[in-house]
Amino acid sequence: TNRKDILDPAVTRPGRLDRLIEIPLPDKQGKTEIFKIHTNKMVLNKKIDIKKIIKKMGKFSGAEIKAVCTEAGYFAIRKNRENIIESDFLDAITKVTAREEEEGTDYMNLFG
Repeated sequence: TNRKDILDPAVTRPGRLDRLIEIPLPDKQGKTEIFKIHTNKMVLNKKIDIKKIIKKMGKFSGAEIKAVCTEAGYFAIRKNRENIIESDFLDAITKVTAREEEEGTDYMNLFG
C-alpha cells in the first residue's frame, strides 16, 4: 500500500518495515508507454494526437492514466461508437481531474 496512515501500528513498528520505496511519477516517455499498455486492445481513431493527450495529463500517475483510458472507452461506448476519438480522452482527463478534486488527494492513492 502507499497509505501508511491506514496500516496497523504493529505492522509499522521498528524492524517490521525496513524500507520505504518511493516510485516517482512517470516522465513523458513513461506516460506514453503506460498509455500504450492501457490502450493496446482499444480501437483508437487514427487522427488522435497522442502527444497532445499525454501533455494534457500533466503530473498524472500510472493509475490516473489507466483511469483516463477506461473513461475514454466508456465515453465511446455511451455514444455507440466502435472507436475512441480524441475528445473522449480529453473529456476523460477532465473527469478524472474533477473526481480527484471532489474526492480529495487520497482518491487516486487507493489505486496506485
